[in-house]
Amino acid sequence: MSDDTNISRPIRPLKASISSTDWRRYKEQVRAWKNARLQKQLDAEQKTSISSNTTTSQQPIKGRSYTLSIALPASILRNAQSNELRTYLAGQIGRAACVFNIDEIIVFDDDEINEQIDTNPFSASEQLIRLLEYLEW
Repeated sequence: MSDDTNISRPIRPLKASISSTDWRRYKEQVRAWKNARLQKQLDAEQKTSISSNTTTSQQPIKGRSYTLSIALPASILRNAQSNELRTYLAGQIGRAACVFNIDEIIVFDDDEINEQIDTNPFSASEQLIRLLEYLEW
């Protein structure tokens, strides 16, 4: 391994004398040189991390201690004119929630029309929930 770390950058062959074998050999030398440099950097990082771990106790990385939630009314889908636009709207909501690191979306049913007439198999709240669950998966 110590032989690889002492490899100097390969010299590019002259354009007049380039053959396919020379070019392949040059590419292999460049690849070996890059790998040796990366290995040297990794070894140096491992040595510093080992020495820093022995002097200080390593603390686990913690996330937030709270959950960030938003509440959405199911009637938000009522203004969409077609199923495609409803799906698009749910996608935009999901994208915005992802950008702002929202952990939980609460959908509440405020649609008085669907409470009175229960003939629709998918209410607006169920449709929004299903679309957001699909986006989450």
